[in-house]
Amino acid sequence: MTLTAIDPSRWTGMPIAPSSDTTSMNVLDADSLSVSFDDAPVLHDASLLLRAGTSVSVVGSSGSGKSTLLHCLAGLRLPTSGSVSFDGQDIVQLSDRERSAIRLAKMGIVFQFGELVPELSILENVALPAWLTGESRRSANSAALTLLQAFGIEHTADRHPGRVSGGERQRAAVARAIVHQPAVVFADEPTGSLDSDNADRVIDTLLDETRQRGVALVLVTHERRLAERADVVVTMRDGRITTHGSQP
Repeated sequence: MTLTAIDPSRWTGMPIAPSSDTTSMNVLDADSLSVSFDDAPVLHDASLLLRAGTSVSVVGSSGSGKSTLLHCLAGLRLPTSGSVSFDGQDIVQLSDRERSAIRLAKMGIVFQFGELVPELSILENVALPAWLTGESRRSANSAALTLLQAFGIEHTADRHPGRVSGGERQRAAVARAIVHQPAVVFADEPTGSLDSDNADRVIDTLLDETRQRGVALVLVTHERRLAERADVVVTMRDGRITTHGSQP
């Protein structure tokens, strides 16, 4: 059944509070995804299952199809064929409006450069998704400040993005992606513009916070050393998933 209208509050998704059986719950199931641009295939028959509280990294060289896969999983791009089941619905069959509502309510997305709103303070940027899903400003701001403290950047709360470092902006972007308690976070090359020390800190914080909150994580990166910190490593080449590897 396809919903004709989506209220974000209806998309309760999977329970996200950590529990002993969290990893047994499927959050998202992608089956046989393929994408072609002007008849040129860029993604071939890719399938991936996400479980609550677990992390999957997708690693590969530039042009391997890893970002295309992530965009399909998040409903940002429709596959040429295949399905993406989230909360019992195939989001491929939903309207743009319905997919947008699902992303707002139950997904978090981190891009390479953070893409914060320059007119808002760091605290306001982090609180923004919670505001948009109907949480009171007081509650949203409190949750945002708690995350800034967890990420070690509470001193940036009243500053605007142009007045903080790249590493601080990216940590704020990660905090923004999880402040509204999503079911899944998608991170597309979140450390591509950072030095090694800041990259390590961003990835460590992202993995720790999503695990503690029972949130599924998909991390796209070209850096193998970062990818191997995830629970499962998926390698892509020429638009195909070539290997799945579980970490000890």
